[in-house]
Amino acid sequence: IACLDSPADVEFVYEGLVFYVRVY
Repeated sequence: IACLDSPADVEFVYEGLVFYVRVY
């Protein structure tokens, strides 16, 4: 993962983690 400068990227990664946890 590259540097997260914009809040949009942080939100995208956070949603991705939530999705991953739900699938797991």
